[in-house]
Amino acid sequence: MLGVSWASDPRFTPLVLILSGCNPKVDSDVLFNLIDPIVSHNIPVGFAVETPAPDGSGDGPTVGCVEIMRDLSSNLPGLFELMPDIASLNDEIAYFQARRAFEVYGRFQAAFEPGLGLKPVSLFSPGEFADGIGIAGVRSSGFRSVYAPGKETNVTLVRSEPNGVLTVSGGIVADVTLPVGDFRKLLDRTIADDDFILVNLSLAGLADLTPDQAFQQGSDLAVAVARRKALGQIVPTLPRDFHLRLTGSDYNRAIAVCIDTAKADEDIPASYSEFVAALGGLSIKVTQIVSGQGLLFENGIDKADTGQNSVETCRVLDGGPLISGSEQTAIGFDRPKCAVMADNTEQDLSETFSIGLSTLLDVSQGSGLARGLDESGILRIPAAIKIPASLDGESIDIAGRLPGLIGNHRDAVVVIDARSIATESGRSLILRELSELASQPWSTFKTLNGFSNTVVPDFNHLELIRQSKFDQYLEARGENAGASDKNAEMMERAKLAWQYFENETHNKSGLAPGAVYKSVDFRSSYEVITMWDVASHLNAAVCAAELGIITRKDMVERVQSILKKLPANKNLGLNLPVAEFHFASASPLNSDYNSCDTGRLLISLHLLSRVAELKDQVAKLVASWDLAQTVRQGKIMDISRQKMVDASFTNCSHYAGIGYRLWGIESDSPFKTPDGEGEFDQGIRLLNVVGNIGAAYGAEPILLEAVELGFSPESKILADVLYSAQLAEYRRSGDLVAVSETPLDREPWFTYQGLDVNDALDPWKVFSIADEARFKTPGFTYANRLLSTKAAFLWGSVRPGEFSDKLVDRATRDTVLPGLGFVVGVYKSTDQPTFGYSDINTNGIVLEAIAYALRGGKPMSSVAF
Repeated sequence: MLGVSWASDPRFTPLVLILSGCNPKVDSDVLFNLIDPIVSHNIPVGFAVETPAPDGSGDGPTVGCVEIMRDLSSNLPGLFELMPDIASLNDEIAYFQARRAFEVYGRFQAAFEPGLGLKPVSLFSPGEFADGIGIAGVRSSGFRSVYAPGKETNVTLVRSEPNGVLTVSGGIVADVTLPVGDFRKLLDRTIADDDFILVNLSLAGLADLTPDQAFQQGSDLAVAVARRKALGQIVPTLPRDFHLRLTGSDYNRAIAVCIDTAKADEDIPASYSEFVAALGGLSIKVTQIVSGQGLLFENGIDKADTGQNSVETCRVLDGGPLISGSEQTAIGFDRPKCAVMADNTEQDLSETFSIGLSTLLDVSQGSGLARGLDESGILRIPAAIKIPASLDGESIDIAGRLPGLIGNHRDAVVVIDARSIATESGRSLILRELSELASQPWSTFKTLNGFSNTVVPDFNHLELIRQSKFDQYLEARGENAGASDKNAEMMERAKLAWQYFENETHNKSGLAPGAVYKSVDFRSSYEVITMWDVASHLNAAVCAAELGIITRKDMVERVQSILKKLPANKNLGLNLPVAEFHFASASPLNSDYNSCDTGRLLISLHLLSRVAELKDQVAKLVASWDLAQTVRQGKIMDISRQKMVDASFTNCSHYAGIGYRLWGIESDSPFKTPDGEGEFDQGIRLLNVVGNIGAAYGAEPILLEAVELGFSPESKILADVLYSAQLAEYRRSGDLVAVSETPLDREPWFTYQGLDVNDALDPWKVFSIADEARFKTPGFTYANRLLSTKAAFLWGSVRPGEFSDKLVDRATRDTVLPGLGFVVGVYKSTDQPTFGYSDINTNGIVLEAIAYALRGGKPMSSVAF
């Protein structure tokens, strides 16, 4: 451990030498002749190696060179460290850094680890890391340092992430064939200016050298370093040891101790409680591995008070059903976080991977399970050390070896067969070894879930996707299916919603007001409407005709009347639908153009174009607008105050863009994810986009897409996440949440309410369109959070079940407004509805939702008019 001692001694300036970019043209003899004199001078070398990609591509070293590196790693572990080469980590978010680290770790295992037990802890990632770009995600695969030389700066920069991962960048960057005189000058200048030195020498030029030339070059480089080492100027250090130098006792590698009671003769050995209490005295937390009828159980994670220590439990996958307890409901289940794959695990893991599991511990023999965050969002962890049932004979010799077996650098899981603690000698031996491990200043003991939370950065997006997968799995089992036929009740509610249009449509314009307030002795209307409102009216009429509330003839005449009155204006020389207009006169109220509202109208018009009596009128109307001129390079644009404004990066633009494409106008979606990625990875990318948009999202427009056209993959993911977040809030607090954009019956009269995917602690946001400080306070949010009636109905139709039934029940209790349909919603803080206040979108969307449910969950686009 001399390298570790030097690396942690502040009297020395550490120098890390990395050889990178091994060209496949490099001959193995040439490579060995370069490295041999360097390590012979006791100069540690980090060797960055590119591993083949899954498709076989990549410019990794030749087979002969691989054998040399394997031999050096095996015979000179204190002088030679293999580092997987992983390009461009700096342009990925932390989750995808973790995913890429998992993939490269698996490829590294396949190429270099067989028979050697190599556990790389350092990564090489050429390229510059911009300010604010972290690399915390790679710790999930055991990596604690990332070396990113970038461009030559001679100055080595070091940054530590909150979870302890180190980024080392800059330093000396040159080809290994650099004349030794130039190398000495660079080295001396850097020694004078820096407290630590990174030297990255590319092996690209090595392909042009003979074996003799390579040996001479290696010798010259080694002597240059060795002389400065002898003068006490530097201490050459392996990349993995450099981390210890900078962090010391703050290194904090995580260790989880798991006691496997699944195979014990008794449920728990008589000595178990005593043993766990002793571990508690050493501040060692424990996870108990248990058997059981399936993976899931009532509270997800059971905890038993065992003397001085609280024990977390994790179940073995035993081939049984994943969920036990048919009396449990989707609302009642908590998501389990961990599971164990044992020697006798035979069940198909694809089902396990589909339920949002966080951690899978592998204690099976020879599984070859790669470590890290896999494509199902699960942290896969192989057991680093397994202490068997018997400590007698030659089964295992851990005396004085456990800390050494684990090492100083890696996070690790220790699994103890509970039968080994049945004897006093076994307990004493294990306690002595764990006590030695606990005495190391950089050891931090965690439960298995605590271990997972330490090595995997806090990805709220990951938890949201996991939870949505779990809730979908519960629904697939039929745990929360609707209990009764409610068709008659839904029809009555549809008729009630239609009353808003029946009673409020203006006899000349054929349009209805945006909102209406009605009390015993007072009535007023909000007379401004938008093209979004018009789409709600048109869709409501179609659904009312489909349900038999009005005749087809009534629907056609109503739609024809509306289409005749839709106003358009010249705007920047373009004829376009106006953003806002008066419902009675159809007079434009400004000259702006709103792409989101128009996009929804275009979807509605496309649906109407299939009605024979309306086809020509609709086509002529759309052709009269210069819509194609409002899309630039695939981006939909608004017009505000006579200026084109990019409106393509909003939570509405994905839905709106569909409307444009239905009419042959190509437009991009901000939600588009790369082809070829799995559903889990796509979900994370999507939530990252939504988080970057910076506005909370609600039921609209993602559920409108479902009831009108059917879900796109992107909207389906967002809908699943939102539903699960609302359900999780109900499980946690008992609050019913159904969020959407919504009018209010008081100032500021309209808000956007939804889920903030970036905020795990306070996810439910209320944004006002009025730019005043009083509408941006926590008190305003608290007072104006609304259970949206239309959102509740949408969920009741799109995700029928126990929870959505609760949403609809609350949205329809004390919220009926005779003659005006349903009120807007119910305030969370007071549990009181918006008495007397109804609007066009609530009632129009309620009709859409009910029609969707009554046609068996098929969208409007499936109806043959």
